[in-house]
Amino acid sequence: RKMQTVPDGSKEKKCQTILTMIQTQHFTQRYYERILGKEVTDLSSRTMRDHVYEDINKKLLPREKLMLDIFSTSQNVVRLPFNKYYQLIVCNNTLITIYH
Repeated sequence: RKMQTVPDGSKEKKCQTILTMIQTQHFTQRYYERILGKEVTDLSSRTMRDHVYEDINKKLLPREKLMLDIFSTSQNVVRLPFNKYYQLIVCNNTLITIYH
């Protein structure tokens, strides 16, 4: 199976944008509940937030990564497709919530 490429022709890589975005506690809680199907234990835990970043990065399709790169710094609230069935709500480089 061939590895997909991103538009610049390089091999698929981690989305650096997602790693630099601010993750609200609300986003972390909703991600755990809606995507991972788990209860949130400690919202202030850096480990939980890192786990969410890693999981998002694994599930983002190349096109979704590109859209996130383009719209993450928008001053307006933007709904971006995620994992075929969800929407990431972002604004001003911040992950706000996730919808089904």
